[in-house]
Amino acid sequence: MCRFSGPVREVGATKIFVGDAGDGRQSLIYAMEVELAAPVAMVLPLPVPADGPDDAIAFHDLSEHAWLFDDLAGEFAPAPAAGHARDASRGARQALTVHAVGAFEASFVPRPADFARLDPRFRLAPEVLAALPEYDDWGFAVFQLTTDARRRAAFHPMGLVFPRRDPDRLFFPTGHVHDGVVHPTAAFDHRLYAQVAPAIAAHLGWERSRRPMSAVSGLRRSIGIDPDRHAYAVTLTGELPNRDAWLHAPRLAVAALAGAGHTAQVRVPASVQTLPGDPPPADVQWQAVVDAALETLREDLPPILAAHATAWRLGSRQDGAPRIALADLVASPGTERGPCAVAFDLGFGGSWAGVVPEVTLSFARAPERTLANAIHRDLMLRLRDRWAARALR
Repeated sequence: MCRFSGPVREVGATKIFVGDAGDGRQSLIYAMEVELAAPVAMVLPLPVPADGPDDAIAFHDLSEHAWLFDDLAGEFAPAPAAGHARDASRGARQALTVHAVGAFEASFVPRPADFARLDPRFRLAPEVLAALPEYDDWGFAVFQLTTDARRRAAFHPMGLVFPRRDPDRLFFPTGHVHDGVVHPTAAFDHRLYAQVAPAIAAHLGWERSRRPMSAVSGLRRSIGIDPDRHAYAVTLTGELPNRDAWLHAPRLAVAALAGAGHTAQVRVPASVQTLPGDPPPADVQWQAVVDAALETLREDLPPILAAHATAWRLGSRQDGAPRIALADLVASPGTERGPCAVAFDLGFGGSWAGVVPEVTLSFARAPERTLANAIHRDLMLRLRDRWAARALR
């Protein structure tokens, strides 16, 4: 949650890049446009291990890469338009170090009580800290913002690397407090970028960059960005719950969530994100729903396919055959005459506890839209009740 030590007139065009910096650390690059009423400090909470040292994080000077996010945006299609208390008595306390980081002065506050050790210009109001108890044992990166012009200004990106208390999660400080009050919802104008492990990428529905990050000169290995790998992006816009965002590894290995046979491939995409606006988790336990989906696809799908192979005109699975989304096939009748594969979403009109099974069937030739719709409807009717019965038993 981005917070300011004083009022600001306007904040927008926020851009955040996160990545795995290795050794249990996370890289974070943050940029925004802001109109200041007076010089203020911007404070970013960080999920570092509790009670860490004063030098737990490393600041990186990105002043020579002011256009980093513009270069990064060029690797994606244009973004959518806006729509969507600890004991302080630890002996004599020294003042926290102030770092010169490009156009900023920056400090790291290891715990909320240590704001008292910070330069008075950088301190956050106690009432704001008291309104956010979820950060009681977090650390904080503090950047002093100054500008002579009383107009909306773009600052060069802020870069840092910090140790993670949970090495399987990546953190985006997307919540915000701009007027000293913690509101339950807020206006979002955020573009999120991430480099993630393959286990997350396999289930992440974000846009993938056209090229590896070597095409973006400002992203360097020293800040945990791998130039040989791609990045992913999503846009958050509109009035959304005022909270932070996370990416996390799936609770099961990718291999345990997929399988293949003579005619079909099956996959149970796992939830790997927690974003503002995502629905709250269902009451049904995620693990039980996944286990039920896997058992249903393993036990009940093969006899269904065997009984309908001729009527559905199924073919053998062939590597390299074009894969057609059902929505695309239905929207316009396929002209493909050779072998193809069609993906069928078995979410039954929505995800259940974040689980949406997918069955990809192979065809000797592209099915007509009426046949594809009939197959989808038949699979839903035959598998839905069995899945639910297993999940609730």
